[in-house]
Formats: sequence, C-alpha cells, structure tokens
Amino acid sequence: MKVELQGVHKYFTSRSGPVKVLENINLLIPHGDFVSIMGPSGSGKTTLLNLIGCLDDPSYGKVLLSDRDTSGAGEAFKEQVRLRHIGFVFQSYNLLPTLTVLENVQLPMQLAGGKSYRDQVEQAMTLLRLVGLDGRAKDSVMRLSGGQQQRVAIARALSNLPGLILADEPTGNLDERSSKEVMEVFRTINENQHITTVLVTHDSKAASYGRRMLRLENCRLVEQERL
Repeated sequence: MKVELQGVHKYFTSRSGPVKVLENINLLIPHGDFVSIMGPSGSGKTTLLNLIGCLDDPSYGKVLLSDRDTSGAGEAFKEQVRLRHIGFVFQSYNLLPTLTVLENVQLPMQLAGGKSYRDQVEQAMTLLRLVGLDGRAKDSVMRLSGGQQQRVAIARALSNLPGLILADEPTGNLDERSSKEVMEVFRTINENQHITTVLVTHDSKAASYGRRMLRLENCRLVEQERL
C-alpha cells in the first residue's frame, strides 16, 4: 500500500487555544517500503501514525492510502479500511487474556467475515508458523513471555492480509533479546511479503531495521535518512 501525506497540519484544542502537533508534513511512502519514525516524546510520532491509520483526521491537508483520500471519508469507510487493509501493533500487545493464542489471531478474521472457520484456523496457523509460535496455538496468551505476546500481536495484525502495518513502540516493553526477535519478524514480513511498514520508536536499534528513518522535531519532519 502506498502512503502519502500532503501538507498535513494537526492541532488540538485546549483552554489556552489551539496546540500545534504537526506542521506541514509532506511524506511519500511507496508500496513495500519500511519506514522508521523517531523523535522525542511529544514530537507528534503517534499522532502521525494515527492519521495514517485512519484513527484521526488532519486539521488541514490530505492523507492518501493507495491514492484514496481518507481524511475526509466517513467513519464507516475508515472502519473498513482499518479492519481489512491495516494491521496495528501496539506497545502493550492488546491481546485478549480470555482467548487462546490461536483465537486471538482469528479474531480480526471473525470480525471481517467472509472466511469459514476452517479457513480462519488455517490462516491463523500459517501466521503463527511465520512468527514461530505455531506450537503454542492452544495456550493462553497469559502463559507467554512479552516477546512471544508481541509476536502473537504481529500475527493478529496480519490476519486479514493487510497492505500496511503500523507499529507504535512495539519493543517498548521488551528486553534486548526479545526486541531483536520481534524486529526480525517485522523485517522478514516486509522483505518477503512486501507489506508497507511504518514503525514509531524511541529505540535506535529497532529503527535501524527500517529502510528509511524519519525524525520528527518541533512538529516537523526535519531529517530523512536512507538506512
């Protein structure tokens, strides 16, 4: 999936007036690219990710996914885009503790519909093999380590075969070894399946897995480095 931002500004309202978060962001991420976004806390990284992921709208400017302007689209349309075309991976995993590993990966497929139960299980097992956890399919996610839970979250993000993965501090709660394992999964997925990947991180080692590094400072993209 190609991602493009054209003249994007984002403001939030406060009692003292508008608060500028992003200013004149112009960005093109070609299909299959892997982009890391770094910057200090409060620089707007997560806000930028939310705009790309149809979780928020810009105050001004356009956000285009595969040349479709999503910034002015209705919520029903954006909900379908999020469900069917974007995979989200968060710092806190957001797995459901009452479900097994397999059931957590199946869940987005159940919400999207269109697949039989058998096809859902086959797809989920394929994805668990991809992240090296097919042997834990029937386990509760609460029996897994943090790194293993994050790999389940990646498999879940892939369950509807998205064109775009958005990862917000996916290694933030992990030790160095687990972080490396998780980032190797992201790189393998990007290289082998050509899924456009956008990673927000404070970790320079995690950021180095991307093909390009962007920096947000003072509400602007100030540096673009090809790794």
